[in-house]
Amino acid sequence: MENIGQPITVEHKDLIATLLREKQIHEGNWVIMAMLGFAPLNIGQTPTGEDASPGGAVIFQKIGIQQVSEPTPNSVDAAIVNPKPKSRSTKK
Repeated sequence: MENIGQPITVEHKDLIATLLREKQIHEGNWVIMAMLGFAPLNIGQTPTGEDASPGGAVIFQKIGIQQVSEPTPNSVDAAIVNPKPKSRSTKK
C-alpha cells in the first residue's frame, strides 16, 4: 500500500453519518462522543528519572455517537443523512 504512514482523516459530521448508516439509525440528532481515561504519570527526560515531574496521559477508551434532544451546530440529523428506505407496496 502506497499510503503507509499517511493519515486518513474525515470531518466529524462525515464520521457521524457513516456510523448512522452502519448502525441503520434513521432518526434523531446525533453528535460525536468520547469516553476518556486518565493515567497519572511521573514524566522525565533522563534515564534516572531525577528530573521527573507529575503529569498525566489522556486515553481514548471509546469513540462513538450520542443522540441529543435538540439540533446543535455539531449534530447530524439521521433522517437527512440516512433516511428510512421507502417501503415497496405490492400491487395486485
